Amino acid sequence: MRSSERWVGRTLTLRQRYRRVSKGFFIDVKEHEGNAAAITWRFDPSHLGKPYDGGYYIRTDRTDLSKREIWSLYIMLTSVEDAFRSLKGELGLRPIHHRKADRVEGHLFISILAYHLLHYIRQRLRKAGIHHRWDTVRSLLQTHIALSAHLPTADGKMIHLRHCSVPTPKQAEIYGALGIAGMPLKSVKVEM
Repeated sequence: MRSSERWVGRTLTLRQRYRRVSKGFFIDVKEHEGNAAAITWRFDPSHLGKPYDGGYYIRTDRTDLSKREIWSLYIMLTSVEDAFRSLKGELGLRPIHHRKADRVEGHLFISILAYHLLHYIRQRLRKAGIHHRWDTVRSLLQTHIALSAHLPTADGKMIHLRHCSVPTPKQAEIYGALGIAGMPLKSVKVEM
């Protein structure tokens, strides 16, 4: 078997293994005396299509709904599941360490209140075209912090400084969608 034939065979195997990406690659092999003499390739991302091309099947016994309504219900279901994941994990719904019924109810009330706040925030972000999951929003915002410094002076007094860090462009985009100022705290200097 000639080397160019081996190369073409291997290319086909790689194309089958990585079908989604291989659509964008165009490879040309120049052959000289049965061997591959030159290989050129180019990549065109416009041939890739969408990142999640493919078929999606949802099975239901609801014959009264259109395809669009079924898909909308499915998307809503995934959104609710994501919210419950947040409730259980990030918002602290579980585990409940209370033993008295009124404390358990209070814990659930605060958690559900937090869920409604979370839902409102995500709804405002979606209207602004920001479709991140809640944990992504949290990780983007967690680096925006308020800094406090306490400095002693030569005469025995203390200077207290408070300053807010500058938001990143992603943080500013989220704040803008929520109608929040990018610098929520003004710089403060107090001498005591």
